[in-house]
Amino acid sequence: MPTPLTVVPFAAVAGMAEFFSATGAALQVPNLQQLLNLLKPARWFLLPQEAPLAPHEQALLELAWPDHAHAAAPASFAALTALRHGMTVAEGDGWALVAPSHLHITTDSIALHDPAALQLAPVHNAALREALAALWAEEGLTLHPLPDGRWLASADWLAGLCTPSADRAVSQDVRTLMPELGATRHLQRLQTEAQMLLHEHPVNDERAAQRLPPVNVLWFSGTGVVPNAPETALATLRHVDLEPGLRGAALAGDFQSWASAWRQWDASSGARLLQAVRAGEPIALLLAGERNAVLLQPRKASPLRLWRAHWQRWRGIDPVTTLLSAL
Repeated sequence: MPTPLTVVPFAAVAGMAEFFSATGAALQVPNLQQLLNLLKPARWFLLPQEAPLAPHEQALLELAWPDHAHAAAPASFAALTALRHGMTVAEGDGWALVAPSHLHITTDSIALHDPAALQLAPVHNAALREALAALWAEEGLTLHPLPDGRWLASADWLAGLCTPSADRAVSQDVRTLMPELGATRHLQRLQTEAQMLLHEHPVNDERAAQRLPPVNVLWFSGTGVVPNAPETALATLRHVDLEPGLRGAALAGDFQSWASAWRQWDASSGARLLQAVRAGEPIALLLAGERNAVLLQPRKASPLRLWRAHWQRWRGIDPVTTLLSAL
């Protein structure tokens, strides 16, 4: 039976060290501090600057399909998501995650707002999905709603595409992240059709009346290939607990709220994991930042290890800061 895995995306964010230094605050996570004295890095996931996926997404793909980790074509994170939601996924399928989104366009940049912060009402979400499903009815593309407001798209022609994750693109100039247009010409055409439909859709009229930003783009991500044995990946995912509580504040650059979300995580999941480790239960913890991720598993207790942890506390060495600075 696979070891239960807790995944914490955005465990570290750019600028956190400067924030704590300027404010004199500290990250109050006592349970995590104790956990890090009982856990050891079992594996690092180091992503290049141009990687299309967020570190937690890449790590989950490599854990689900370890034989595909170094393949030329990336595995599909959208297919993993489909598996997690009970959908049938077969080798060679084409999948994508689709997020109704807003692009803020200026003369100097094109920035993606966080799709999760769009405040799109469920009835509006459904209306847009139905309109786009009708628009694309002859493209072999099917849209499936997800509980978080995103959609899963399935179509043969999505297989093998490489599109950047929304978690990588938010607040950045997306022109630097877009793949070669030639490889996604079909998708680009559909995006153009969608933008015309969105511009005239009553949902955006209602949003304008409420002074909310319009939905002016559909962010496709998580594309790639479905390797063999998706049922093996599903068996791994059944034991994965993905905890996104830090995400919103991290992407918004709200360090106060991010630190508060860490405290909440520490008091709940952190306390639970610490109790499990002390009881000798098998657990794994994946902490992911904006650049890298690390998989942590229990280490064997020893008097030397306990002495070293005590010495580090006496010297003022914070294992949390040390680890997060590497993410």
